[in-house]
Amino acid sequence: MNITINSMNRLITVDSNQWLSDLSDEDTIDTTFDDSVYILSLNKIMDNTDNTTSKLNSLFNDLNLDTDCESINTEVTDQVWQMSDITDTCSGFSDVTIDDSNSQTMDDSKNGFDINVLNEYCFIHLMSFMCFKDLMTLRSANKYMKSLVENYLKCKRKLKFINSFAKQNINIETTKALATDLVVSTNDSKTDQILTLMTQLCPNLDSLEMIYITIDEPIVEVLTKNFYDVKQLSFAHPLGLTEDNIELIVNYFGAQLIGLTLTDCDISEDCLYTVINVCPNLQSLDISGNVDITGDCFEYLNSNLLVLRLSQCDSIQEYGLKALVSSDCRQSLVELVISGMISDYMIKLICESLLNLRSFQCVYGCTRELDSKTDHLSIIGNLSRLEWLSLQEIDAYFGSLDDKCLYNILSCCNRLKYLELHIGSGEPLLVTDQSLSMIANYCPEIECLKIYYFEALTDRTLNSFSKLKHLRELELINLYNITDDGITIITEQCTRLTKLWISFDGNCDSITNITLSACISMCKNRPKSLIEVNFFETCITVPFNVKIPSNMRLRVSWYRPTPEGRRYTEIRLPNDRHSVTI
Repeated sequence: MNITINSMNRLITVDSNQWLSDLSDEDTIDTTFDDSVYILSLNKIMDNTDNTTSKLNSLFNDLNLDTDCESINTEVTDQVWQMSDITDTCSGFSDVTIDDSNSQTMDDSKNGFDINVLNEYCFIHLMSFMCFKDLMTLRSANKYMKSLVENYLKCKRKLKFINSFAKQNINIETTKALATDLVVSTNDSKTDQILTLMTQLCPNLDSLEMIYITIDEPIVEVLTKNFYDVKQLSFAHPLGLTEDNIELIVNYFGAQLIGLTLTDCDISEDCLYTVINVCPNLQSLDISGNVDITGDCFEYLNSNLLVLRLSQCDSIQEYGLKALVSSDCRQSLVELVISGMISDYMIKLICESLLNLRSFQCVYGCTRELDSKTDHLSIIGNLSRLEWLSLQEIDAYFGSLDDKCLYNILSCCNRLKYLELHIGSGEPLLVTDQSLSMIANYCPEIECLKIYYFEALTDRTLNSFSKLKHLRELELINLYNITDDGITIITEQCTRLTKLWISFDGNCDSITNITLSACISMCKNRPKSLIEVNFFETCITVPFNVKIPSNMRLRVSWYRPTPEGRRYTEIRLPNDRHSVTI
């Protein structure tokens, strides 16, 4: 029996007698898996042998997968296969040899490819694009595959658990996540059993991340008995996680933890004090979303800490920032994320004391106790070592950011590689082309640039952006004075650009198919680069006779009023076209 794998109009022939043989009952796993975010999906398996079919069906029943053993249709997405022939996959492996004896098989398969020429290195490479469910299915194929999968899992060090019912709310970069992490999508009923299984299959895990997972007593018991070498632990938006259980977990791992994330865990200042004292070697601490934290215990942070994230910690007080800048981590801290009701005095404390910061993100910055005569954000220029700067929801009404202030920041922070400027919607236009056009002059190393709501920005500034030879990502949101001419110059001059995002809250008639043609030409001129282009609420129409290059990921979306209500239409090319009515 042959198994056929469809991959972008190419056929791969597999001998099932070699690949799906000798299933044993011990390969059945008594756990429950749901669909995961995945690229390579083994959806269905076929065998004409009743015995094998029965065993495979038993396996799927135990796994509670919505599939059967009637046929196989493995879909490999464009993110995995970016090649003109599957033999290119093997070109990076020195041990791979393709025997001429396979030529007859390839001819018979009509441009197909005999998978038997792939050695174990190629299989392991393919496994890096599989979700956990598929790995378990492949593990049950035969003894050879079982050995390959288990050896592959032993090398995995990062495990990411995602609640299958909440994963639609999770923004995850699929390709990167699956290539580096082992991603498991599950419901809450069998999480403890899956965790126990993972301790056996992945003995070298040192990083565990749990997103929207219910952390109950059985889970805590597994974590504190079966995981020995975990150094980085993350609980993001957990359900049922109590402060007592948090203290049990951190007491178990103790000094071995170097990274800890407790996002939206509703912890108190007392619980945070326990965490800081029990885990003295923390290098990264993320307590975002914990609204009861005031920062009183920041004085106990030590010099090992490099990263501190306080996003949406709305109760952080000035005395908490004073404790932070007077603590032992004052000289070691290289990344700080803070948001909430931030006063100009708090910004001053940070910029005068944490001079070694490489990354600074401030959300809802400077919104209370402001002196309109003071350009207090200029003090960010003190952080001359910054490589990442994000100023979001800046309240321009009080004059917190104007041309003079931006000049000072840019001229002092000339090492920037990431810059995000986002003023509040509808605020006065105090920043103009005069200062925005200086970004390329003062910060020529910028790789990612995001500009939001600066409606005074025109093509003059876009022309200056064309000097950014290292620019890879560009986001322009609600800049109604830009035109096709400015975007065209960027697509021609920024030869490293891989992501372009242009969006408006309302329809903008200055961005038309001329911009689309420029982006298509850019992709044609760089056939080896995968380029993502997004347009929202523009006049781009994407005629059906337009040919989109294979290396271009184009997304065009807009709202249109209809008698039935607002209709949201989205076109994604070259893959599909679809529309949704809202």
